[in-house]
Amino acid sequence: MTVTVDDLLDQLSEDDDRKPQLQIYFDTAKAYVKNAVSSDTVDAPFFSVENVSSIYDVAVLSYSMDLWINRSTTMPPTTAVDHMVGQLRGLYSSWKEAQDGQNLQTE
Repeated sequence: MTVTVDDLLDQLSEDDDRKPQLQIYFDTAKAYVKNAVSSDTVDAPFFSVENVSSIYDVAVLSYSMDLWINRSTTMPPTTAVDHMVGQLRGLYSSWKEAQDGQNLQTE
């Protein structure tokens, strides 16, 4: 993952004094997107795969922004975030099959 809370600050045009608050939303978005795909810690390398990391980064930024902008209301993730999570799930499935195949060959 290459996106940081500083990227979120830039996207929202917020001052650095908001950074501690935004960090909470940013961490929540990271956890949400990862857990929507796989909550198994051994799968962490998946989110660094070249064709995955950019989708993950945008999903985290998008959901962080949604959470921040709508912080006074209860709301589900937007359709855009849902679509990116769906894409990540498909990529994860293919990645996991490849990982499982490698493990079978080395056993």
